[in-house]
Amino acid sequence: MNRVSQRINRKKHMARESIHVEENRPFYLEGSDTGVLMIHGFTATPANMRDIAYRLNRERGYTVNSILLSGHGTAAEALSNVSYRQWINDALAGYEQLQKKGCTRIIVAGHSMGAILSLILSSILSPYCCVSIAAPIKIYNQPIISGSRYLKKFYPYHTYRSPRAGEHGYQVFPTASLAQLMRLIRLCVDSLEQVSCPVQIIQPDKDHTVKIRSATIIHSLLRNVDNKQLVWMPGCGHVCILGENGDKIYDYMTGFIDDFAKKEGLI
Repeated sequence: MNRVSQRINRKKHMARESIHVEENRPFYLEGSDTGVLMIHGFTATPANMRDIAYRLNRERGYTVNSILLSGHGTAAEALSNVSYRQWINDALAGYEQLQKKGCTRIIVAGHSMGAILSLILSSILSPYCCVSIAAPIKIYNQPIISGSRYLKKFYPYHTYRSPRAGEHGYQVFPTASLAQLMRLIRLCVDSLEQVSCPVQIIQPDKDHTVKIRSATIIHSLLRNVDNKQLVWMPGCGHVCILGENGDKIYDYMTGFIDDFAKKEGLI
């Protein structure tokens, strides 16, 4: 067996390893009639959103629904047959759950692919506002990603290196799933003109996954949004929602929400 075959077999084995633990499951925090739908990124889990979510519930009293997207939080091979439409339906279902619980103001917030879904939801529904964190409109190695439906025959799994991969996310993922991610991104770009709610765009400036001009592209395409804010996070990488950086995200979010609420005369 040559080295390439060995690597492929090793990745296949890793793709079958489960990360199905309690901390990676979706969670719902009861609170006021202001709800927050939190959507994690590609290969990640709700655990990545946990610190921010609990602060929003504990300190602001918001109801928080942190969902688990299809194919995530189990074993990486589960992503093989998931369509981008399933991720959209997951997000819509999470939003509907907040509505059924009596939330009259709903904030949609997401990181990475979750940010893409948050923007798509904002084009379909009428949320109170949207917070987009490190949305991947332009990605490094995009030509390779765009050709993933052909590469999957030769490289069925791709390695993902993240500070918490393996703990709260996949270390590998099916190459075929990248094609679904790209379809989701294209849909997002085509949908941005339909967004009318306030939008905060947060982008770390040391992101080596997402090209930082993604943020300015989103900002320019939100032509029908009067209240839009672009926030740069200095010295931060792509996974900017953890630890001290997560605290900064919390401050950015709540500051934006409060500013909008003041303009609306709600506080």
